[in-house]
Amino acid sequence: MTCRFASLMTRIGLVILGLCIPILGMALSKPTFSVVATTPTQVIVPSTGTVKVNYQVTNNTKLTRTLTMVPIKGISQNTSGLENCKSPFTLAPNQSCMLSLLLNGNELPPSYLGGPMVCKTQGPKDPSPSPFLCSRPSAESILSIKVAPLLAIKVYHGRPLLNSTVPQGLSRKFYAVGFFANQIHKNLTQSVEWHSSAPSIATVSNSSGSYGVVTGVNVGDATISASFKGISGSAPIQVNAAVVTQLQITPTDPSIANGTKQQFTATGILSNGTTLDLTTQVNWTSSNSAVAAISNASGSQGLATGNAIGTTTITAAYAGQTMSTSLKVTAATLSLIQVTPVNPSIHKGTGQQFMATGVYSDNSTEDLTSFVTWSSSNPLVASIENAPDTPGLALGVGTGGSMITATYGGVSGNAFLTVTPAQLTSIVVSPYNISLPNGYSQQYSAKGIYTDNTTQDLTKEVAWASSDTNVATISNAPDSPGAAVGKGVGSTLISASLSGVTGVAPLNIIEAVLDSIVVVPENASLPLGTSQQYKAKGIFSDASEENLTTDVTWTTSDTSVVTISNATGTQGLAQSVSLGHATLQASLNGISGTTGITVSAALLTGITVTPTDSSIPRGINSTQQMRATGTYTDSTIKDITTEVYWQSANGSIATVSNAVGSEGLVTAQGVAATTNIIATKNSVSGSTSLTVFAPQIGQSYGGGIVACDSGGLLHLIAATSDISSGVMWGGYGTAIGPGAQSTIDGASNTQAIVNTLGSSSSYAARLCATYNGGGYTDWFLPSSEQLHCLWAYYANIGGFDLASDYWSSTESSVSPAYNAMGENFTEGNPKNLDKNATVRVRCVRQFM
Repeated sequence: MTCRFASLMTRIGLVILGLCIPILGMALSKPTFSVVATTPTQVIVPSTGTVKVNYQVTNNTKLTRTLTMVPIKGISQNTSGLENCKSPFTLAPNQSCMLSLLLNGNELPPSYLGGPMVCKTQGPKDPSPSPFLCSRPSAESILSIKVAPLLAIKVYHGRPLLNSTVPQGLSRKFYAVGFFANQIHKNLTQSVEWHSSAPSIATVSNSSGSYGVVTGVNVGDATISASFKGISGSAPIQVNAAVVTQLQITPTDPSIANGTKQQFTATGILSNGTTLDLTTQVNWTSSNSAVAAISNASGSQGLATGNAIGTTTITAAYAGQTMSTSLKVTAATLSLIQVTPVNPSIHKGTGQQFMATGVYSDNSTEDLTSFVTWSSSNPLVASIENAPDTPGLALGVGTGGSMITATYGGVSGNAFLTVTPAQLTSIVVSPYNISLPNGYSQQYSAKGIYTDNTTQDLTKEVAWASSDTNVATISNAPDSPGAAVGKGVGSTLISASLSGVTGVAPLNIIEAVLDSIVVVPENASLPLGTSQQYKAKGIFSDASEENLTTDVTWTTSDTSVVTISNATGTQGLAQSVSLGHATLQASLNGISGTTGITVSAALLTGITVTPTDSSIPRGINSTQQMRATGTYTDSTIKDITTEVYWQSANGSIATVSNAVGSEGLVTAQGVAATTNIIATKNSVSGSTSLTVFAPQIGQSYGGGIVACDSGGLLHLIAATSDISSGVMWGGYGTAIGPGAQSTIDGASNTQAIVNTLGSSSSYAARLCATYNGGGYTDWFLPSSEQLHCLWAYYANIGGFDLASDYWSSTESSVSPAYNAMGENFTEGNPKNLDKNATVRVRCVRQFM
């Protein structure tokens, strides 16, 4: 709709009177400026809030127009944004913009109906609306505003509070929500005036960015209220005692020597900013108790003890709060630091490498150069490096003296550095313009010449370079500065630079030359009668190698000891001639290589053992002397019986002696079978078979008669006759004990009896222990089972009194102090006999 306006000047200002009537002939045409709502226009606005309404304004004329909105109290225009209309705004024909309006309930009347009206401006210099060309929305899109009054305010903490609490020193956020007519509610936290009933207990903020933030000051209760235009709401707050919000551990990251202790302290930082010593209340732990343990025991809480070298983490925990620090356990404590050299002197601009040696409490030392903190007392005279790759490197930057200090773990050491005023003017590189075979190395030196005509070896200080590293390289390594190595044929310039001064020297690399000859094998030993092939290996200056065996000339220092061939096909073949030592040499173009050779005694190549395939009877002292004959590389044959190592393939059949004086002596053992007897020397062996056969019961053998051959300890030889027709067992009233109560081992029984009863009297066991029959002295009184075996074969053995009793060496288990076992040979019944009884004795010995 197009409207015409007239203006009247009244006492209250300019009033625009408008007549919105159809223009003749244009009743059905578009409005001059269309104002179309894009949001609802019937709105309810909270009395403390705002609501936004948008209209799209379009210029329907054929001219570009500058337009403006007729002002309405309580309604402002939002002109920010590219699509929003400005104030005023210019539209080309058919161009549109968004008229964005902000309705402020605090400034609007309780209700409002009308507008907005958009008019052409008065002119370029007058942006006020013209009364002659205006447009407004259709009747259904005009603004219809009702302002909803504030009815109540409620205070919340996230959700409705009941006795909400806050620790002393901490804060909580409160919110104010306004409840308006028409069931409208709105967050008024930043609009209300906040108040605390007891600021000494709790304060509340009215500052931008922290509206409604309540902070606990002291323990107690308070009421927090929010007010706006005479309406208020409140909520209670209870301030509790301050809580621990953080833990601190001291000391931090300490280091102790193994076996020493470190007291840790835990301090709690409370929510009110105060601190509290919690050392005895926290729970202390160590991540690695093997390195260091920490105590929670009363009286020693927080006391850590180093157990092993390493690092562990010490943690204190209290009321959900934790804090940790590391504890390093070292091997020993550092006592002092020695800085060397002690009083060096350098020229200005040159360096001095200092070393720091730590001396520990256990008198051990350690290079601490890379670990200490280096400092100079006068940095204008000398600086010193702490960089990882150059620790302890001092540089003279001025003249005078400076104390160089190395500090580590609170321990320091000093040295005094003097810097002289000389200044480097040139560098002389030597040697100069040399030729070097490819692969050879050359040590270069750099000599600095100073303004005071002094010189200094700068080989280790300069930066070395080669102009062509494909020809030669040169080292800047700390252990080999100035060492050049030929890499390829050609020429290069070797340069040495320091403090902007450079010296050069030409270097020519020529073809590699034969550097040395290596003869292999080296220092060989050649048995007489054998030969050895030698090789000559040429080593060239570029480290390449070549087999020169057929190119060199071979010579020997003593042809009576060894000869060496130069004949085609056998070059380098050495042949032993006689015992001795000689030197072999391979020569080519003035280069020689040598090696020593020793012609040793002829080498053993075979061993023959004799007699071959022999046989001996089983039993003690059944022997056979074997002999070993060696064949050598020089075709000689020699008796080596006493030189070989003898062994039997089966020691249960036969053993063979290596003892001096009885080498090769074979002794038959208990098993009747065949075994191999082996002789070995220098990894050469020879062998022959040996058969051990079993002697028969009743056969004379081993100083007596074979009596038993039934296995185990019953392989016995009985004396040819009784050695006593009546003797006491002995020791009446004395129990020998378990050592003399074996029923199968007469030898151990006899030994136990003799050990107990001694030699002061004559008794059965002692008679056998001292018996010498057939040259054998290992006789003993048989045990009860061995005695029964004698009875079983008495007919084969012979010489027994079958009407008598015989003693065994077995002490009776019944009244052992008074009884011993014997056997009646009439019937072969074992029996208990009184030790004082005089009974016959037949001694035995074993042949296995």
